Amino acid sequence: MLVFVPEKNLDLRQERIGEETLQVLCSAEGVFPKPDMSLLMGNR
Repeated sequence: MLVFVPEKNLDLRQERIGEETLQVLCSAEGVFPKPDMSLLMGNR
C-alpha cells in the first residue's frame, strides 16, 4: 500500500536575473513520497 501525503506548504517563485535568464525556485514541505519534478520549456 502506498499512502500519499499532500504538502503542508508549497512555494513557487520566479525571478528574472538577466535579459535571457529566468530563475525558478520550488519548495515543498511535508510531502510524501519525495516528488520527482521537471521544468520544461517548449520541447526541452
